[in-house]
Amino acid sequence: MIEFEGDAHNPRPAPRLWIGSSEEELEADPSATTVVGRMGDLLVGKDDPHMHRHLLHFNFTRGLWRIKNVGRFIPVHITTEDDHLITTLSPGSTCAVEWPEFLLRFVAGSNHYVLDCQAEIASLADPTAFSLHGDDTVGIGPLPEDVRLVLAAIAQEILESGTQDYSLMLKNQDVADQLGWTKKTFDHKLDGICKYFASFGVGNTVGAKDLAASNRRIKVIQHAIEAKLITRADLKLVRQAQQQAGNA
Repeated sequence: MIEFEGDAHNPRPAPRLWIGSSEEELEADPSATTVVGRMGDLLVGKDDPHMHRHLLHFNFTRGLWRIKNVGRFIPVHITTEDDHLITTLSPGSTCAVEWPEFLLRFVAGSNHYVLDCQAEIASLADPTAFSLHGDDTVGIGPLPEDVRLVLAAIAQEILESGTQDYSLMLKNQDVADQLGWTKKTFDHKLDGICKYFASFGVGNTVGAKDLAASNRRIKVIQHAIEAKLITRADLKLVRQAQQQAGNA
């Protein structure tokens, strides 16, 4: 019997966790790693060359079920059954399961996938509020207006085009000029935002000495867009700031 967070005299079994696709369902094994992917325990997209062989790992550690995105390119959106976004698992990120029912949504190539998950745990009053454990990713709440301004300014061409072409991101100097700031001021604000995202477990935003600043920007903007922390509506903040700076 697997035990978790009970005392030695009253051990409790690991809560059961089921993962289902449109074709099959399996129960995750708390004593091993349960793999989801093209060559996983739960086969997803087995004939889809864009699908990772291993996309998700489910493990039971430190008293909680955890999901890790072990893919390289595919973000996984965790939502409630009524499509309320809880969080986005970017590649390399991990989160703890603290919801009795949730969906995993992701796209590989032109194919959309949905997994239905059920866990034998108590429901939280707020599905977006769950505790941070080590490298877990938690849902970042609504961003302050000044943070949305910085991110929307960098991503304005992406938001305008409705694509996810991150090569359209503006350079820091160009954004600083548009907003009437010095590049030093802009860089300082962006550095603070990267640290803020990192505090919520968003990977590759700070810390690594060999991590280029451009890569950190991409990770932050990617997460902000995929988690809908910034949207096209935030472009009005950019326009207002440009007008105030005389650069409209």
